[in-house]
Amino acid sequence: MQLRRRFSVAVLLLVASCGSPPIGGPSSTAVAEAPVTVTKTAPPASPGGYRDIVDTDTGGCVLYTDGRVACWKHGRVSRPASATFVPDLSDAIAIESVPGAVRVLRRTGKVYKHGLAFGTSNDWVSAPGPVVELAERCLRLSDGTVHCDCHVGLQATPFKLEATDVASGGNARCAVTKAGDVECWGQPSPVLGNNWSAGTTEHEGWCPTARASHRFGDATAIVLGDSHGCVQRRSGAVACWGEDDRVGGKRAPDAPDAPVTVKLPPAQWLRAAQDATCAITRDRDAYCWGDFRHPAFAKGVRSWQREPVKLPLDRVTAISQHVSSAIVDDGNRVVSWSWRDDCAGTQCDVPYDIAMPR
Repeated sequence: MQLRRRFSVAVLLLVASCGSPPIGGPSSTAVAEAPVTVTKTAPPASPGGYRDIVDTDTGGCVLYTDGRVACWKHGRVSRPASATFVPDLSDAIAIESVPGAVRVLRRTGKVYKHGLAFGTSNDWVSAPGPVVELAERCLRLSDGTVHCDCHVGLQATPFKLEATDVASGGNARCAVTKAGDVECWGQPSPVLGNNWSAGTTEHEGWCPTARASHRFGDATAIVLGDSHGCVQRRSGAVACWGEDDRVGGKRAPDAPDAPVTVKLPPAQWLRAAQDATCAITRDRDAYCWGDFRHPAFAKGVRSWQREPVKLPLDRVTAISQHVSSAIVDDGNRVVSWSWRDDCAGTQCDVPYDIAMPR
């Protein structure tokens, strides 16, 4: 699954626009009630009570290890006082932010959208089967197929794909295959590189028009920004490709499309946003590179980091996609160091605690 970093990650709501009834409704029979097997939807479990964290355009949300979700709103002139639980929700296994809302993947394989901003509503997200991964404009189903929003409804990829992980970013989509390789599709971009091939024109919007493959053989997870992608390999190594200042290191001048191995300890989890990537290592340290707001920089300054920078956070479980909040202290504490784009002065100097309900 899934820096964003202020980063604005372009996301579209996969609402019930395909003509089929919403899953979970009285007339729906597409999704069984038995729990689905999920391979990767959130960071590895930590000893504490919090598992994942996302930014929203109004605040943020945290996924608890017991399946509850709590959200907070950013103040215009003050820090948020506390978070509150999303009502009637206790079986979440993954969360992601979308404009004005948070989408929740539940243990039954259903996806629920909880409105957080004025004018947004709560609703079920239409899907043709049990969902095991949220990926912004795309959903990965339990059978390995990937379905993406194409402005004309949810569409499966027009080529055979049994994915073990999927990611969306900019105008590209990528998936890790069972063989450990990466297949990408969408509009030609740095994510696809220079060796893309012409694809189908059967679908409209962001559906596949070009394809490219990246051969790894041992990729286990993938994240995408607007113009870069990164994979975590079986050894914990991280390799990135795309635009030069986002790949986490120096590329070989004679191989502009070749992935760059990022110099950092073995990783166990990745998160990417528009222009940056963060990795949490097996020792629970957090490293980020690209364009992000470093919590140790005075006044919330954003700075390009071409190579990984270790964040001044202890025993990190997860980092939000905008690199503005994190779960630390082995899952027992939620901190933030920016709650709006125009924060200034001492307000952005150091991380501060978000009061979470118990």
